[in-house]
Amino acid sequence: MSHDRPADPSQLRWSVKSSFWQYVQNAGGTVEALAPWTLADGYVMAPVRVERAGDALRIEADGGIRFTAHGGRLAVTLRDLSLVLAGDGATLSIQDPEAPPARLEIAKGAVRRDDDLWAIESALSFFGCRLFSDVYQPGEALDPIHLQGGHP
Repeated sequence: MSHDRPADPSQLRWSVKSSFWQYVQNAGGTVEALAPWTLADGYVMAPVRVERAGDALRIEADGGIRFTAHGGRLAVTLRDLSLVLAGDGATLSIQDPEAPPARLEIAKGAVRRDDDLWAIESALSFFGCRLFSDVYQPGEALDPIHLQGGHP
């Protein structure tokens, strides 16, 4: 069966930044999924909503992930993720942890599509670096966000 356009994604899978995830765990910290996100083998999984506007897609996932370590001195929360895909480009934002419901653009990148599996490869923005307490520099790569297809 062929479709005029690829299937919209229905699920997100992401390890955020695996080296950061490992650092938190090695420091005795915790990685917590915020419902409806779930943890699975070093990834978070989340259902997504898709809105189309011409050739652009807005992909949103309520919930999120929280990393804590060092008695709470390290605390990073990524909540209510939004991806805007236009052409081969992608912009990643989250709910601003200091001023909800404002949005905070944390990364930009590129989209790779292979049938119903999409990968978003992105790099941290200035604000993304601030979110991670300036441990990383702007342009530092995040792990790819994988989106899996759903309905045509």
